[in-house]
Amino acid sequence: MTPSLTREQALAAFDAARREHQAFLASIPRERMTEPGATGPWSVKDVIAHVAAWRSRTLARLEAAAAGRPEPPPPWPPELEEDDPINAWFHEQHRDDPLDDVLARWDASFDRLRALLAALPDEALFDPAYFPWLEGTALIEAVPGGLLGHFREEHEPVLRAWLAGESGA
Repeated sequence: MTPSLTREQALAAFDAARREHQAFLASIPRERMTEPGATGPWSVKDVIAHVAAWRSRTLARLEAAAAGRPEPPPPWPPELEEDDPINAWFHEQHRDDPLDDVLARWDASFDRLRALLAALPDEALFDPAYFPWLEGTALIEAVPGGLLGHFREEHEPVLRAWLAGESGA
């Protein structure tokens, strides 16, 4: 199967998605970022920390592959096997982190991910079997949606609705 994206197109899609993320977060008043209730009991900061924590897992996997090392174990305790308990664990780890630290981690994760996408060999980008955790999807195909889409698809609509909630939306 021929990939639908070149490396340059994937990086351009990545850059566009990053700009969208940044513009959305910049539209949120700073004092609202730590306000509970954005998503259940979580604040916007908690959501950002959650996504950054999962992205850190992806980055560790990609960095290991780039260095020719085996995939590292997940950072959460081995008895946690499903998303909800893992998400709760991530929340517990990061709920007291200062907003500036969470935002810095979020920005740094974009920088690290882009650098890896630019540096990985073609085989790592285009071979659908290279990363078993992508379940048969080539990394290049996961860039626009899979690696950055979770926030946009799952969290951003909820956060937008919460932000609009004061006006009855």
